[in-house]
Amino acid sequence: LHMFAARKEKDTPEMRQQRLEALAAQDPKTFERDKVKGAIRTDFILSAEIVAITLGIVSDAPLMNQVLILSGIAILVTIGVYGLVGLIVKLDDIGFWLEKKSSAIARG
Repeated sequence: LHMFAARKEKDTPEMRQQRLEALAAQDPKTFERDKVKGAIRTDFILSAEIVAITLGIVSDAPLMNQVLILSGIAILVTIGVYGLVGLIVKLDDIGFWLEKKSSAIARG
């Protein structure tokens, strides 16, 4: 959201072309590593926000209940987030498998 609000100049076709060329020149492993770092950072921030919201909700409960509820929420968030990431990775693997299979069928 900030990058859209902070942009003062118009996005011209030349600017888009320059970004595409810079992206094409970038090492794929470096690009992937940067994307993974960003995803991990985002996941950490979202998880911390969920825990903070939960702590605010259960702040009047006894300490043992707070610990149990926060632990349960943390486990559910971890399973949910990483389960979704795992599913996306598996779908990507299935896509590669289907691509290879259809290429083999096309070759005869």
